[in-house]
Amino acid sequence: MKNTYGRTVFKESEKAVRVEFMDNVRLIIATLSYNVFAPLQTETEKRQYFFCRMKSSGADAKGFVSPGGFTVLKGSRLSDYVGQSMIDGKHTSYYRLRVQLEDDGTVSGKRFCRDYEFRSPSAVVRGHSSNGNADWKTEDGVRLKDIR
Repeated sequence: MKNTYGRTVFKESEKAVRVEFMDNVRLIIATLSYNVFAPLQTETEKRQYFFCRMKSSGADAKGFVSPGGFTVLKGSRLSDYVGQSMIDGKHTSYYRLRVQLEDDGTVSGKRFCRDYEFRSPSAVVRGHSSNGNADWKTEDGVRLKDIR
């Protein structure tokens, strides 16, 4: 005997409960910083890439605006320099994140080993507090904040 549910009729109240349940699941997952329900951008879509370069410190990163914030691409290089305010000042969360990325293998030898999505354009790449919306620029020099 085969079970088929193709013609099952649900009450509106049951449908509402299912929708509410999924909304709650999405909210909890997003709160935990997992973007499993975010739509994936296909390669056929035109992406606008931004660059964060600092010759003096070796930072050379490439990224794009993504559904959860800003994604830095594999192969991007972090700054050799880490400012004191990141280590023991008011920006220690950036430093802790940078260390965490090294510990979990996302970054090795100052290079991203895989794409990583930040909530916003990050100071992690530059090694000191900065305005990512001004630091990330297109190849033509247009700042991220001028496009948003």
